[in-house]
Amino acid sequence: MKPQEEASATQLRFDLTMELKIKISNSTIPETINNKTIRSGYYSFGANQLDVMAALEKILYFLEESHGLVLKKSKDQDTH
Repeated sequence: MKPQEEASATQLRFDLTMELKIKISNSTIPETINNKTIRSGYYSFGANQLDVMAALEKILYFLEESHGLVLKKSKDQDTH
């Protein structure tokens, strides 16, 4: 892949869809959306669905448990 093609491939953006079919098109999730709704976020590719927020939560939990990562807890965050 040429550098120009590689750069344009990284510019692909997909809407993040959450429960109740809330779609986020930009890179910022509004503060009014609660953690449970954020955790339901996925990317939709035609008939396929990639549950990115659940996967990200599993990765962060692994890093906390296995490597001592410390994250600031939000007010409405559920415990594991």
